[in-house]
Amino acid sequence: MILLSLFSLIFIPLLTPTFTPAPILSPINPTHELTLPSTLPSTLTETRYQGASMARQEEYQVSFILLDDESDEALFGATVYIEELENGTTTDENGLARFENLPPAAYTFIFRHVGYEPITRTIEIPLTSTGTSGTTQDSGTTQDSSTTQDSRTEPPLEIRMEHEHGHLEEITVSTTRTTRTIQDTPTRIIAITAEEIGEKGNMRPGDIRMLLAESTGIQVQQTSAVTGSSNFRIQGLDGRYTQLLKDGFPLYSGFSGGLSIMQIPPLDLQQVEVVKGANSTLYGGGAIAGLVNLITKRPQKKHELSIFTNLSSSNGADLSVFSSGLMREPSGNRGGQLGYTMFTAYNQSEAYDPSDQGFSAVPEVERLTWNPKVFWTPGADTEIMAGGQLSVERR
Repeated sequence: MILLSLFSLIFIPLLTPTFTPAPILSPINPTHELTLPSTLPSTLTETRYQGASMARQEEYQVSFILLDDESDEALFGATVYIEELENGTTTDENGLARFENLPPAAYTFIFRHVGYEPITRTIEIPLTSTGTSGTTQDSGTTQDSSTTQDSRTEPPLEIRMEHEHGHLEEITVSTTRTTRTIQDTPTRIIAITAEEIGEKGNMRPGDIRMLLAESTGIQVQQTSAVTGSSNFRIQGLDGRYTQLLKDGFPLYSGFSGGLSIMQIPPLDLQQVEVVKGANSTLYGGGAIAGLVNLITKRPQKKHELSIFTNLSSSNGADLSVFSSGLMREPSGNRGGQLGYTMFTAYNQSEAYDPSDQGFSAVPEVERLTWNPKVFWTPGADTEIMAGGQLSVERR
């Protein structure tokens, strides 16, 4: 009994659990701020903001309305191009163009339409209501710095386009016996420039039949089935009522009905002037229907040498050579300038019967043309020209 009591006294205290009283929390002061740990809530906040930003980017849009600057008419079919995104659209019948789902950034919009000057504008997305700023010129396009407004509430941005102003080449005519520009000439004159003459000359280097046949109001008619000669009509009148001139002088005189446009190679021509209507006062009774004046090239400061050759499948060949330049330039009291032009052409074709019927579609022709000229300018208002033309032809 004594031993059991001692055992209980020794071990029972050891097995008894120890309880520590909990600290007493003081009440929260309402004036104190509750500070939370920064790591986890900060990450959640950033993620929430990023998600909201991504969702907001898809809502940005911008629209434009393109108008004519003079008539306020909506422009249909104009193109609007975003340079950074390499993407664009066209305007509808109301002149409206719209872009959607644009991320926030500064974009360069390029507006183009046929017949109008292109416009380039830099627009900040998202748009605010601060308006537009000044414009500057850059390589022929109108450059606006930045344009901003609220794209979700405000009407489309108005873009006014100006008409494109082209500079036309000034054409001087000499058919009226006085040198003047074509816009100051009271007579109706059609001027065929050197560019078109060169184009038609490459396709038909032996004569100017194609050049005149494609002009309005002129019909080219073949006058002989044997020799292949052709003549031209103006406004339906017969060829004998039309006048053919070269540098203002009658060409072939009364023989122009048989010796006409088939004997004139186009390499030395600078311009062709066609006058429709009666001009008997200046050029006599042969110009009742109208006239065609062939203006040849003149010598320039830079020497020119042109050589043209052509071979056809119908056993034809053409060789034309043109040379011009100044032999003396004006200098002080030594007199005026002295220049020259020299044109030589050889044209040959054999009789060609493509269908083997015994009748040739192309007659046999061999022609040599030589046309030298000398120009002397003793003063600013005086020019003396001497020249001649030799044409030898066998048909």
